[in-house]
Amino acid sequence: MQVNTSAAGFTGTPVYVTSIGGSSSHWSLSGTSAVYPPDNGDLRTGFRIYLRWAVPAGAALTPATACANGWFVQWIGSE
Repeated sequence: MQVNTSAAGFTGTPVYVTSIGGSSSHWSLSGTSAVYPPDNGDLRTGFRIYLRWAVPAGAALTPATACANGWFVQWIGSE
């Protein structure tokens, strides 16, 4: 999942802290706090997180599942 943070106007490379919220089952995800560079490689304009099910292991994770469970990314960045 790629998150665009360009509206924050970072001029230096920020440190991001992330989590996933929602109405159900977000506790069973892993990867929610591991931040990677975005597609363009510029952490000033965004970041990427890779989500996967921790329980049940190997189950498919789809956008429809995320929508049905009301999942959303919470983040803060500081430079």
